[in-house]
Amino acid sequence: MMTWALSVDLRERAVAAYLAGTGTQKAVASRFQFSQSTLSVWLKHKRERGTLEPSRPPGRERKLNAEDEAYLLQLLEVRSDLTLEELADGLRERDVEVSRFAVGRALHRMGWSRKVRRLPGGDLHRGVGASTPPAC
Repeated sequence: MMTWALSVDLRERAVAAYLAGTGTQKAVASRFQFSQSTLSVWLKHKRERGTLEPSRPPGRERKLNAEDEAYLLQLLEVRSDLTLEELADGLRERDVEVSRFAVGRALHRMGWSRKVRRLPGGDLHRGVGASTPPAC
């Protein structure tokens, strides 16, 4: 089941209602149609963090920022047959510590695919971007 963060406005109204003394946590949560534990977590966040903004979803930070991704595209425009390792080496020359796997994830996010295609005559073409057919 997929869940999503409830709006900050709803969080603020529910917490304000509880803090105003309009009822118990259970009563306030019931009135706003979510669980008592949800309200309890929001009260804790308000107390500890001072905000009711939802937490950032778990996961690692991206290794490549928008500038690095733009540089990747420049490398691919010059030479579209670069391997992931060669692209990572190009970024390392700019002092960006990155693995070939991170480069692959970045290319995937940008809509590029690493595809090996056979040219007429049986030769392999290792191009980037499946949408552009090789010149015959």
